[in-house]
Amino acid sequence: MIYHNHLLLLHYCLHLFQELLQRQLQEANRKAQEYRQQLLRKEQEAEEYRIKLEAMSQSQANNANNANAATSAASPEEVVGGEEDEEEAAASMVEEEGEMVVLQEGGIIMEGEEGQVTLVETGGETTEVSS
Repeated sequence: MIYHNHLLLLHYCLHLFQELLQRQLQEANRKAQEYRQQLLRKEQEAEEYRIKLEAMSQSQANNANNANAATSAASPEEVVGGEEDEEEAAASMVEEEGEMVVLQEGGIIMEGEEGQVTLVETGGETTEVSS
């Protein structure tokens, strides 16, 4: 009889242990599924963010190209400080404008009497150039 009770008790304990393991397995599978869904969402967010960054980069590149195109197409009165040498650009601007031009760097070019050109730099220095 004791042997039979031990077997029943052992069988009952194994049954409880099996149920506990089954619940733990189900919980682990549920968490794994949640993590897979979170990973999928994060991958989608990362892809959306990458696309936005790519679009922003493309937009900035287009803006830079448009600015370069506008700079090359604009008159000297509109844009100062392009790719030309500053003194060459200043001389051509003074010839076309005829009076005073403010440079992008803060300097000023003025045309005086008899073709006298004065470049006032931001540091307060003045350079006179005869043309």
